[in-house]
Amino acid sequence: MPVQKQRYLVPIRSVPIKRAAAYVRMSTEHQKYSTGNQLRTINEYATGNNLSVVQLYSDEGISGLHIKKRLGLQQLLNDVVRGKPNFDIVLVYDISTWGRFQDPDQNAHDEYLCRMSGVDVVYCAELFQGDDRPMAAVYKSIRRVEAADFSRDLSIRVFRAACHLASRGHSLGGTSKYGLRHVLVGDDGKPARRSIPRTTRLTGYHSVLAPGPAKEVRVVRLIFRRYVNVGESTPQIARYLNARGYRTRGTRGPHAA
Repeated sequence: MPVQKQRYLVPIRSVPIKRAAAYVRMSTEHQKYSTGNQLRTINEYATGNNLSVVQLYSDEGISGLHIKKRLGLQQLLNDVVRGKPNFDIVLVYDISTWGRFQDPDQNAHDEYLCRMSGVDVVYCAELFQGDDRPMAAVYKSIRRVEAADFSRDLSIRVFRAACHLASRGHSLGGTSKYGLRHVLVGDDGKPARRSIPRTTRLTGYHSVLAPGPAKEVRVVRLIFRRYVNVGESTPQIARYLNARGYRTRGTRGPHAA
């Protein structure tokens, strides 16, 4: 009779799931990637690499130029450096999400603080991620410089555009001052309408400042005369207007506009 071999069950060793934290940021000057899109990429990376996202740090509507107002990143670094975080990895969408610091060394410094505390920083959407070759470190440094340079170029372009609009007499936004109102004009300079809702954006039209209600214009001229002709100081003029019941635009009074 053939000898029957005894079969044994071989236990399957499961790979332990590492705990990870996610950091997301959406800046005011770069709205292409929302925090939701960042989280989608981060979760996909976590699923494919046997990671479990257990904590989320977020800075929404915050510029990446400075760390001062980025409470989410500050809390993350504080938890990593001073405390005992319940995660081993920080997942970030890309280098620019971590920061667009004008000194690229700060970007590297914050990452180094995490690494020295035993927490790795992983950029899920970067091409160098998972590459241990020396050139990958070089490319990471280049990406840090590019992130800083993007904000620098953007600020220059915004400033030039603002100067161009101002040179053409266009308003750069904000609430109109007392005695003035915003007027919508076309590229030919002709008024389109008197009232402009703040949420309205029309292509081919610009906002310019024009004289406001006649009551406010008279008050502005009165202020000018008393300052230039009479020689009164601004506190004296303010007391004069208050004594006669003149009020600012947002207050009620007998002479309020």
